[in-house]
Amino acid sequence: MPESEVSINTEQELSPIQTPASSPTPEVAVSPSPTPPVSPRPNTASSLTAKPDYTQYMRIGYAAFDQGDYQTALINFKRALNERPGDMYATKAIANTEAIISRNR
Repeated sequence: MPESEVSINTEQELSPIQTPASSPTPEVAVSPSPTPPVSPRPNTASSLTAKPDYTQYMRIGYAAFDQGDYQTALINFKRALNERPGDMYATKAIANTEAIISRNR
């Protein structure tokens, strides 16, 4: 037979792989895939302890203004302006709130 040919004996019976009856089937431990880190969202509990930013100050100011609590509104609009100096929305909100406070005196 030439060297490049391979002889296969088809008359031999292949037996399945056998495991001893006394050995238990090994269990494969599968660890859960690690969860990726989650960045805090604005409405999570951790944001309650975080320093409010411009948007939060403005929202608090508008909510207070709508409730007629003009002093709280003014404080928060000024805080928002401090976060973004020269901001036209905070500046206008401050002017409107101070006008109402002056008129109500």
